[in-house]
Amino acid sequence: MPIIRNKWARRILTAVALVLLLDAGWRLAQYFQKPDIPAGMRETVWLTPEPDCNVTERICQATGPDVRLRLQLGPPVSVMRSFPIRVKLDGDYGEVEQVSVLFTMEGMNMGLNWYRLKEGRAGRWIGQAMLPVCTSGRTDWIARVSVRAGRRDWKVEFPFEAESLE
Repeated sequence: MPIIRNKWARRILTAVALVLLLDAGWRLAQYFQKPDIPAGMRETVWLTPEPDCNVTERICQATGPDVRLRLQLGPPVSVMRSFPIRVKLDGDYGEVEQVSVLFTMEGMNMGLNWYRLKEGRAGRWIGQAMLPVCTSGRTDWIARVSVRAGRRDWKVEFPFEAESLE
């Protein structure tokens, strides 16, 4: 014997249950699809850096889906002294709007050390930077390179050691 005896109440509850089931199915399908990036939002793609490469001694590279980025800092890279930044881009980035490098230290606020590079020839981007002195004497830095192209931000981090003041 049915719990709900009214024929119309059963039909309404069945319809509500069907709508809820369809809604749940639609939401589940949306969850497993890669969503489009809404206007104004960007997708971040992290590149994989070459292991154990010192960007202050030689050119180091990072790779991702159909792209390659090469970075060289200096040499030398000393705190409180200007040094060159060189980035070379190869692959399918699309139209590159901006290339920049942010220098940070893990667990230490070193201020904003952000440098926007200028476009050179044939996928090359160049700039100059200067790192501040860390009051605790640390010289371990991270160079985070960002490439803004289309609706993507390509990023990679290269740890390195700067020369201290002597």
